[in-house]
Formats: sequence, C-alpha cells, structure tokens
Amino acid sequence: MSESSADWTESMSALARSHSVRLKEHYVDGRNGLPFPIRFDWMVCASSILYLMPTYCCYHYRQYCLSALYGAVTVTSTMADSIAAHSPFWNGIDRLLATAGVAFGPMATLLRLRDAVTLIELLILLVLALACLFWARSSKTFAQWRVRHTVWHVASCWGLSYLAYRNAQLFPST
Repeated sequence: MSESSADWTESMSALARSHSVRLKEHYVDGRNGLPFPIRFDWMVCASSILYLMPTYCCYHYRQYCLSALYGAVTVTSTMADSIAAHSPFWNGIDRLLATAGVAFGPMATLLRLRDAVTLIELLILLVLALACLFWARSSKTFAQWRVRHTVWHVASCWGLSYLAYRNAQLFPST
C-alpha cells in the first residue's frame, strides 16, 4: 500500500472514530453539544407540547403507530428541552425518538409515492424542517436557541401534521 493511501485510510479511520464518539455523546450520553446550558423556558416548553398536533392528526387519520411515536416525542421533547433539561436520560431518549419521528413520517409517504408532486412536497417539508433544526443547533446563546428551537418545533410539527393529512388523502385505506 502506498504512503498516500495509508494516509487516506488513517484519516478516514480518524474521521469515523470522531463521528462515532460524537454520535455516542449525542444519542447515548445525552449531551447537547451547545456552548451554553439549557434551562427551563416557557416558549420552548409550549412548542414541545405542540407535538400533540401531529399526534392528534395521525390518530384522526388512523395512523396509530405514528400517533404513538409523536405522543412519545411530545413527552420526551417537553422533558429534555424544558423540565429536565440537564438529564442525560431524557436528552438521549428525546434525540432517538425525535430522529425516528422525523424519519418515519416522511418515510411512510416516500415509500408509497405515486407522483412527482408529492415528492416535491416531501422534499420541501424536509428541507425546511432540517434547515430550522440546523439553524437552532448553530445557536451561540441561550436567547438565540430558545427562539430557534421553538421555530424548529413549530416547523416540524406543522410538517408532520401536513404529512399525516397528505398520507390520508393519498392512501385512504391506511
């Protein structure tokens, strides 16, 4: 093996190790990776409770598994972002369930797509929601984070509720 390929292999291994450590810190250890402590905030708490909106929409449209998932996201988001913000348990569980919720809702639609218009809708929703999430994660102060994280909650709740409605229109038997 040449020296340049050995260097490349070593750099890729180092990159993989660093990502696995960050994933463990983010999901298992429940660290938030933000440069400031999270504390209770009424606006973030209220926006966490907004996850009841996609919970209800999915239940109303007989998407019971997603409804249960979003109900759990409501609880874990409220706990991790507000009530028990310093708890590694709630932070880790919230990250896992929120990731699952944001992934499974769109996946339920994506796997049964019938037209390009629905794909465009789905992509727009995902880009908007993820842009809000990354914007919140780039906050430098708690004051920025509380507003940006609230925007993330509102955007993702609206998007997931809209997907429940669209799934019911597109796939009435589910």
